[in-house]
Amino acid sequence: MAPPAYRTRTSAIHGRGVFATRFIARGEWIVEYVGERLTDEACEARSVDWAPGTTYHTMFFEVSSDLVIDGAVGGNDSRFINHSCQPNCIIDIEDERVHVYAAKDITAGEELTFDYAYEWEPRYPPEMRESHRCRCGAEACRGTIFSEART
Repeated sequence: MAPPAYRTRTSAIHGRGVFATRFIARGEWIVEYVGERLTDEACEARSVDWAPGTTYHTMFFEVSSDLVIDGAVGGNDSRFINHSCQPNCIIDIEDERVHVYAAKDITAGEELTFDYAYEWEPRYPPEMRESHRCRCGAEACRGTIFSEART
């Protein structure tokens, strides 16, 4: 069996990241995002309340309106794929399974990223954008991991 096309290590974007160990061609399947499968209600009960001045960090992946995968419980290295506003990976959700594919050719050593595109909700306090600041460094970085920053 071939070794994975990636490994985790310290990331300049945030904490740990996932990096290509070889060339990955555009369209190539990389990994499935796995972990404990929760209802939205169970996820909300598990969530930690955000407070100003804190960094909110979870490994939840919303699959549908009533299914969330908690990558921190039974997950794999995919839980360390960081956000980027100009990602090199895309997500495909099929049959409630989350697959990560290369959105473009990826060279060995390059960090794997996808756009988290968290949805901004008007009920969120403005300070929440700061704790969800984007550190991707992309030319077109929007400054937040929310899909649209509102002022």
